[in-house]
Amino acid sequence: MVYMMPLEGALKNLKQEIPPERRREYIPRERALELLKQWTGQDFGYDIPKWEAWIAEHGSKLRVSGNSA
Repeated sequence: MVYMMPLEGALKNLKQEIPPERRREYIPRERALELLKQWTGQDFGYDIPKWEAWIAEHGSKLRVSGNSA
C-alpha cells in the first residue's frame, strides 16, 4: 500500500483521480476543496493547475496532519 500525504490525497480527490471504491483514500471532490482551502489558506476553486503550482511551491512548508474525513 502506498501512503499519501493528506495534501496530496486532497489534490488527487479534487482531480477525481481516486475512485470511490478506494474507501480509505476517497473523499468527495467538494470536501477535497474544503480541506485544501482550510489547510492552505488559499482558494483557487476547482482550478487544478493553480492548486498544483501553489502546492509545488509551498506544499513542503505546510504541516498538515489528521484525517481528511
